[in-house]
Amino acid sequence: MRHIALFGPEGSGKSAVFICTFLRDWATRASTIVLDPKGELFEQTASFYQRVYRLDLIDPSRSDYWNFVPDCKGNARLAHEIASTIVASQPDGRHTGSQGFRIETEAAALTAILLHLPHVVEQPTPAMISEFVSLRSIDPQEGETESPLNKEMRESPDPQVGKYWKDFASVDRYLQGLILSDLISKCRMFTSPAVKAVTSSLATRGSVSRAAIDLDMLHNPGTAIYLRMLEGQANLHGCFLTAFFRLALSRLSAPPRSAAEYAPGLLCSIKLAASRSGISPTFSV
Repeated sequence: MRHIALFGPEGSGKSAVFICTFLRDWATRASTIVLDPKGELFEQTASFYQRVYRLDLIDPSRSDYWNFVPDCKGNARLAHEIASTIVASQPDGRHTGSQGFRIETEAAALTAILLHLPHVVEQPTPAMISEFVSLRSIDPQEGETESPLNKEMRESPDPQVGKYWKDFASVDRYLQGLILSDLISKCRMFTSPAVKAVTSSLATRGSVSRAAIDLDMLHNPGTAIYLRMLEGQANLHGCFLTAFFRLALSRLSAPPRSAAEYAPGLLCSIKLAASRSGISPTFSV
């Protein structure tokens, strides 16, 4: 089964009869990511899974956290994979020649930043990417031929930073400005209060115990990630959700870390309510 849609009025049993039954059965054979606005699927099915994470954009104090920046330290492959996901401007990946060159250069610049940031910040988070770019000048200081940003990246403790940054440093000043402005805009999704809270290991007062969400654990059957957000906030968190799901699918397609692991199917249960009609379709992939 790849796609199925259920239609019925609220309270007709779509979740209790079908989705919950399906999720309980799925727990014994594969991993899952569940988009769960009301939190009811978590309450009724989480106990059936061996490893359970919760990414809660409604109440971050009850959420685990997903922070990919520290994992990029010394890992150019992961940094480039994440950078390419963030800067992708079209879901189908098709671009004109000039757009493709700009996106490749933008991805190379962000790769370098993700590799460098863990060396200059003790506990780096995705929200710090925009701040890093905003606080550094791409114009040389008086009497200098190299900008402070280019100099810092060239002298990074990680030699791989310079390798990726040179693609950005080789383009003209105008294009550099456009690329960095675009990066700031795209990474702004990590600075909203809710996303900032669930991408940092620092818990607020009164928060429950938090665990780091490891997408590689999706290789292990019995792993579940419940993602909770308000039904009307899909557009607000669209870029963040796109990055999260794309990286999750990418991790599943990567070779498992041990012979004991395998890449199972990924189930995404999505509940969306159409308030005007009173009908709420449920999609499972």
